[in-house]
Amino acid sequence: MMNLLNSEIFRTVKRPATWTTLLILVAIIAAFYTIVYFASSDPATASELRPSEFRNNGFAIGSGIASVLVIVMASLLMGSEYGWGTIRALVSRSSGRVPLIVAKLIVVAGYTLITLVITAIASVSLAFLFGSLAGNDTTMTGADWVNVLEAVGRGMLSLGVYAVIALVITILTRSTAAGIAGTLALSFLETVVWTLLGAAADTLETIGEYFIAYNVGGLTAIGTENSVDGFDAIRGTIILSAWLIGLLAIAITIFRRRDITSG
Repeated sequence: MMNLLNSEIFRTVKRPATWTTLLILVAIIAAFYTIVYFASSDPATASELRPSEFRNNGFAIGSGIASVLVIVMASLLMGSEYGWGTIRALVSRSSGRVPLIVAKLIVVAGYTLITLVITAIASVSLAFLFGSLAGNDTTMTGADWVNVLEAVGRGMLSLGVYAVIALVITILTRSTAAGIAGTLALSFLETVVWTLLGAAADTLETIGEYFIAYNVGGLTAIGTENSVDGFDAIRGTIILSAWLIGLLAIAITIFRRRDITSG
């Protein structure tokens, strides 16, 4: 198992897309703070350049980009094996299909964590830099640092669900593009569908609260200016955890039974 995991980590680190996506993420966050800084003649805008406000600014932008990057990486890790025709050779060298997909899931989890940590560090650091230049109070209290850790933890759960969905779709279709496009489409359409259904009937709105989009939105918005009224963080965490466990079981089951003789 460890040899398989080390192999997956090595190949991921050597993949140019791994580093390119992270550089793009930091560049977008830096561009955001640069724009805000040069528009900081407005007192309301200048007040946003504080590290303690990172959740409403850089981290909000960065985590949105990170969700796309994680979906892309999860799809690439499995889809590239089908695209390159290496899936059969890889399975034959492994001790089984389950260890192989578990190794890929661990790599996806690691990439997700690194992406969120980089997002948090970049957001806080750039807010401190530009906030200092703008003459703002850049003090971070103990509660603010706890908020950073909580933001990363909630992001791990939220992005993890979509990463596994991407993996499931990629395994089913044997296509990286389908995994990426399908997951992005599902995440968008779920929000639209439940919004429309919720407007039609309160019962349907309540049902929507047990699905992914509502709980991801509510969990990631905790402590921000866009927080969802009446959202129960504990219930949201439990629901998303249940979805994550269920999707993991589905991904492993499908991969165990999937025909790879033509892949």
